[in-house]
Amino acid sequence: ALCNLAPALQRDGQLFGVASMESIQPLITAGDNWRRPEELETAHNRFQTAYDGMRQQRLGTTEYARSLTDLLLQWTWVYYHRGDYDGWYKLLNCHLEVAEAAKDSQRLALYYAWLGFCLVGKDNAASGRYLDQALALCKDLPQREVLGCVCTWLTWNRADSGALDE
Repeated sequence: ALCNLAPALQRDGQLFGVASMESIQPLITAGDNWRRPEELETAHNRFQTAYDGMRQQRLGTTEYARSLTDLLLQWTWVYYHRGDYDGWYKLLNCHLEVAEAAKDSQRLALYYAWLGFCLVGKDNAASGRYLDQALALCKDLPQREVLGCVCTWLTWNRADSGALDE
């Protein structure tokens, strides 16, 4: 799916920075189960369980930050399809420092892009700032998928702001 660029959560059967896969298994299962509207709540609950499990693990490592960021990026699709933009923004915003600590430009660009997208039409100034940050990061990335998302969402932001000529 477009903009579904969060890297695989597993390496050699282990989640990066997480001691137990048991708490994360619901996340892996949930990945394909949110596609039908009636499954969104179940998928959301599975992501919540995985998130709660990760929050109980060790903090402060780059791998942990990447893993939690990946989880949040995957979870964004559930929030998007549920239409819970306020909850989605709150979740992403309160973990912004974690995404920045992941020290990965592609992850961070996508994270900023989703934050900006959450705010299109609600707070266009903040939305534009996040999308501009994402765009700046994309300029140095060899992969262009995130850039495509950012440019699309910047167009929506600028149109809503009356600044489409930018």
